[in-house]
Parts: sequence; structure tokens; C-alpha cells
Amino acid sequence: AITPLTPSVSGGAVTGYSISGTLPAGLNFNTTTGVISGTPTAISAATDYTISATNSGGSTTATVNITVVNSVVPTFVNVNNNNICVGQVIQYSTQSGYYNYSWNIPGTLNVDYKIVSGGIGSTDNQVTLQWLSSGNKTVSVNYADVNGFTGTLAAVVTNTVNGLPSGTIVAPQGTILCSGTNLPLSVSGGVSYAWQLNGVGISGGTNGQLSANTVGTYSVLITDANGCSNNAGNTVTLTGISAPVASYTVNSYCVNQPLQVSNTSQTTNSGMVSYTWSDNLGNTSSSSVPSFSYSQPGNVQLQLTVTPQLCPQLANSVTQSITIASPQAGLRMSPVNVIMGNNTTLNARQISGVINYSWVPSTGLSNGSVSNPTVNINQEQLYYINMTTSSGCVTTDTLLVRVFAGWDIFVPNVFSPNGDGVNDILNVNLVGVKSLHYFRIYNRWSKKVFETSNAGTGWDGKVNGVLQPMATYVWVAEGVDNNGNIVHKEGTVTLLR
Repeated sequence: AITPLTPSVSGGAVTGYSISGTLPAGLNFNTTTGVISGTPTAISAATDYTISATNSGGSTTATVNITVVNSVVPTFVNVNNNNICVGQVIQYSTQSGYYNYSWNIPGTLNVDYKIVSGGIGSTDNQVTLQWLSSGNKTVSVNYADVNGFTGTLAAVVTNTVNGLPSGTIVAPQGTILCSGTNLPLSVSGGVSYAWQLNGVGISGGTNGQLSANTVGTYSVLITDANGCSNNAGNTVTLTGISAPVASYTVNSYCVNQPLQVSNTSQTTNSGMVSYTWSDNLGNTSSSSVPSFSYSQPGNVQLQLTVTPQLCPQLANSVTQSITIASPQAGLRMSPVNVIMGNNTTLNARQISGVINYSWVPSTGLSNGSVSNPTVNINQEQLYYINMTTSSGCVTTDTLLVRVFAGWDIFVPNVFSPNGDGVNDILNVNLVGVKSLHYFRIYNRWSKKVFETSNAGTGWDGKVNGVLQPMATYVWVAEGVDNNGNIVHKEGTVTLLR
């Protein structure tokens, strides 16, 4: 409503008022008081109205000019009209307390923009938008007052929405990072950059080039001249290659047998690797383990080089000195005499470094894989005793086991102590006799020329170092059998040259 317009009259009392013309809609004229009042309901241009005051003495006039204008002036409040970036949010606020808000947002909802909060309905005086596309964005709003007057001009604001920068990380030397080296990474499309490794910012990584020395996934945030930022369109993952550790063990190193080598090199983080074996004799191999063999005993310098195929500069080598061993010669051991049906312990020759025994065949043996098996057989058997040392060398002895029906003491009937290594010693052989009391030899004049109580000690055909003549000699032996009985036997032997 307007402030009432009341006329001021001097002189006598006024008996009535009149007005020329029709007042704007919504305004009233009181002919008794001359007051103009009311609420205008339509816009009206400036118009002069003449008011007349009358009494018995005459009349007087006055002119009043009335203009009805729109009181609503739509206005944006605190709108950021600076340049913004795609994806950024901006709040558009107008005056509150008005009616019939009418918003105009350019583009398509959820394509060009998204409403984050507020709204664009008839009762919404503010809305927060996230711009999804670039370009000049003009937003306008109009609204009405309580009397229905709508603003003559809508409030308008235009923002420039800048597109986001784009770029691609380039790794010109690949993505394989050799231990102790750097790889260059680069990106363009902005004026500043923020590099990250596995999501964590890299100190000093603020330009378009980065020298990377750590494995992991690299990303970069690009910022352009408009202050808009965006992640590069890709990430780059660097895979690390570590230096291998060359190592091996030699399990078998005997002449005329392939080396038994275990390659124990550490290559877990070295990728595909190649192996190079070489020795000081000119042998080479590219297998994971070599198959070298040597015909002569002695020292060999064996080198292994492990090379990562993707980072050959990280190759690692190790050299060991290996002593090639040779086996001891096999022997034909003295026969062992056993009683049929009885258990008798056999003993292999004691050779240093033996780690494995194999008796072939294992017929009648308690265990064919030990040095001292028990034998129980009913007929004569020749055993091959294979003895393997820690070097892998194998020595094979033979042992003849002779079987007798009962106890016996026997001596060969001839021997030839001529130094040729065959039948040079005359030994007593015990069967079922657990101990020897004596073994005596007499010449033809009944003079004792030899005596022993050790069955392993024989006569070499000498007396006090002097060879005895070829002749027939008498031997006498006595011992205790396995049942504890005294047993005695005698016979003759011929000494030959």
C-alpha cells in the first residue's frame, strides 16, 4: 500500500473534493477528505491529476503527479562470476522472500550440469550447480513480489567454464627399472604438475619431467593456465629388476663322472635370467646346471654367471675351486667262511668318506645298505661291495663267502712266498671258530718256524727275515668254536718258489 496522500487546504472548511482523471488501478480517492490511498495493482506511467476543494465561498485546485512502477528488481547475491573449471561447483543465490522464482539453466541436466544442492523450483531462491561441460554459462532468474509484480528484467550472471587439461604419461625408455638406475617419465598439457607414487605425492615432482628410481605406479595431476586440474589419462607402473646372487653347491666331483651341481642362485626379483658356466679348462655351458666331467683328478676353477635378460648390467658371478677326486682301487677281500644256517657278520673295507654302501646281490643279507650286514646262506656267494664317497667316487670290492656244514680250521696245502703278490702269505682259515688259541708251523725237523694267535696274521715263509727252503711243513691249530668247545686240527703245507 502507498502512503496516503492528504491535501492541505487553508481558508474556510471544505465541503467536498473532486479529482480529474482515473487513478491507477488499486488506488482510491475519498471525496470527503480528498485523501488518495490504496495499493496499486498495475504499472502506470507518470500522470498529473487535478484535485478540487469546494465550499460555499468557491473552490481551489492542486495538481499531483502519480507514477506506478515495479518494485521487484531480481538480483543475484554473492555469486562468483570468475572463471571456473569443469567439475567445479558454484552457488547461485537470489533475494529470499519472493514468489514464483523462474530459473533458466543452459544445457541438459546431468549432461551439462548437475544440481548439487538447492533447486530451481518456484520456491527456490538458491541452487548449487556442478558444471559438467565447458563454455560460457549464462544463468538467469526472475521472481514476483507478494502482489504478483514480476521483475521487469531477470537477474543474469555469466560464468566461463573452462575445460580440464589432458595429458599422457610417456615412458620413453620403457617401464623396467633396473636396480640402482633411473627411468625418465614425461607429461605435457599444463603449466604445473604434481607427481604421485602409489597415491603419495613426490617431493619436488612439480614439472613435466620426472626421473623415477622407485618401483610402483606413477600418476600426475596436471594444472593449466586457468587453474584447472585433471589427472593424466594414464598411469605408468614401473617393474623392478634386482641383481641376482649367483651361488651353487657341488654334490659329486669324481673323475669320469658328470659333476653333480645344485644351482642355488637367488633370482626371485631378477626376471628371466640366463646362466653361463665356465671352467679354467675351457668348458662352457648355458644350462641351469652343467654336465662337465673330468678324466683327471686335480683342482678345477668353476665359475657361474647369472645375467638378468632385461638388465644385463646386473650380472653376478661366483667362482669355486673344486678338487676332482678319484676312487680307490677295488680289492678282492679275503674269503669269509661261515657255517650253514648260522648268522655271521660281514665287514666292508673301511674307506675314508664313504657315505653309502651297496652289497650286490643282497641275497642272505640282513641289510644290503650298511657296512656290516649279517649273512645267513646255504651256499657259496660272491658279493660286490659298492662304496660311494662324498665326492661321488665308487669303489667296488669283492668278497667270497664260503659255506661249511660245521666248524672247521683249514689251511691251504701250498703257498709261494716269492713276492709276486699272489699266495705270498699262509693264513689259517676259521669256520665256526670264534677264537684262535694258536696257529703253529713246524719244519721237517719238528722245529717251530711260526706261531700266532691272531687269525689275521699269516706266515710269510721267513724265519728271522730269512726265506725258508722249499719243503713240506706241518701246521697245528687250536681254538674255541661258537659253542665254547675246544677244537683242534693239523695238516701239511708245501712251500714253493
